[in-house]
Amino acid sequence: MSFNADQLIAKVLALAPDATGYWVAYSGGLDSQVLLHALAAGRERLPAPLGALHVNHNLQADAPAWAEHCSAVCAALGIDYQVLSVQAQPQPGESPEAAARAARYRALAAAVPAGGVVLTAHHRDDQAETLLLQLLRGAGSKGLAAMPEISRIGDATLLRPLLDVGREALHDYARSQGLSWVDDPSNAHTDYDRNCLRHEILPRLRTRWPAAGETLARGARHQAEAAQLLEALAELDWQHCQEQPSAASVEQPSSRRMPGSRESDWKRTLDPGMRRDDEKNTTHALSPCRSMLPPLSVSVLLRLSAPRRANLLRHWLHRQGAPMPSTVVLERVDSDLLHAAHDAEPLVRWGAVRLRRYRDGLYLDDVLEESDPSRCLDWQRSQSMSLPGGVLSAADVYGEGVASRHLTGGNLQVRFRQGGESLQPVGRREHHSLKHLFQEAGVPPWERARVPLIYRGDTLIAVAGYWVCAEFQARADEPGVRFSWSRAIVHTGSFW
Repeated sequence: MSFNADQLIAKVLALAPDATGYWVAYSGGLDSQVLLHALAAGRERLPAPLGALHVNHNLQADAPAWAEHCSAVCAALGIDYQVLSVQAQPQPGESPEAAARAARYRALAAAVPAGGVVLTAHHRDDQAETLLLQLLRGAGSKGLAAMPEISRIGDATLLRPLLDVGREALHDYARSQGLSWVDDPSNAHTDYDRNCLRHEILPRLRTRWPAAGETLARGARHQAEAAQLLEALAELDWQHCQEQPSAASVEQPSSRRMPGSRESDWKRTLDPGMRRDDEKNTTHALSPCRSMLPPLSVSVLLRLSAPRRANLLRHWLHRQGAPMPSTVVLERVDSDLLHAAHDAEPLVRWGAVRLRRYRDGLYLDDVLEESDPSRCLDWQRSQSMSLPGGVLSAADVYGEGVASRHLTGGNLQVRFRQGGESLQPVGRREHHSLKHLFQEAGVPPWERARVPLIYRGDTLIAVAGYWVCAEFQARADEPGVRFSWSRAIVHTGSFW
């Protein structure tokens, strides 16, 4: 298949016609050189400016020279150019390739504003290599779908417009245009898995099956379609799970709970960068923080077949940005959590997260350091406060929440449960211990010490996301403030 600038521009306009800017992830190598040159040749058809971002991984002695080469090329083409310097040293147990990829995508995500588009030069042969790598790792359909053509990267869009183009076609274009490019010597090191496939395995496959690259890429598209069907099935099961009554939590009358309860907070504060897959093969880069979904009902899960149960668990975890568990971990979830005694509180941990059971619910929990329950934080409610495990916020409302007249002058304080606290929630005639209220509301024991308690001076006025103390409740005809507590996972590791 031949390649030219017109084909590329048409593909980009079909995938991202309303971008506020287009940025090429420009390494200076052959593939990104062709991508940049072809886009520059047709830039008058793009609705927004074209730029280039070069990521210096600081891993090679020649890296400064490569950056200078890229700068000179962009200057000759009249393209805005920026260098992003990152530290890509792998952590213990992390491959150099994964560390460099994670650092690169974090830098690109931070550099491109919302509405912008990042374009990478991944092509059909890269797709074939990725499929084989995922197959050798034992990946499921989502992994075997390899690289999506369009996805999210931070607040921007990530496009791979060359996935239908083979490496040889890009070589032909580069030779015909007289292009020059840099060669990273590490690309020849076959001790890296991808390079081994590229230089040793795929050439041998092509001697027997000349169309191996194209066929493998087509297989990735088929897996993407299968993954979309599994995603649709999981979403149906998830909706059904939400509709079923569960002992995971006890529903309280509205008078007992603050407006802005955790159930409504979950729905209102889900990460805006997380969206449903459409007909395209898409995936999502993780944002720094992902709100947690309501728990999964164990009784509903056990009514599903084992494959369908695993599919729903993966879907639920993916929507919260959690790392995907291995098959071994899923087997532990099945044996240690789903079939545990009803009054047990077991957990299964992998990576930086853990899955816990309380009553009939499965809860996702990140691994947090134990915090000091005696800490006291001053808070100006005009700004949200990030806390271990979530975000505290306040919203001006009318006829509900804490009456604004109680909040004039001075800052509020945020404290945490130490034991012995009591309050009279709105709608109750007497005081109750906070421990009893948490038990009644079905709040898991490990969550209770994280829920922010809102104090004015030494007086407890609200439990964020749950209750307002009756004496501070806003009347129906006066302004108030609603305090919300949104549990979330804060991501610190690599993302796709």
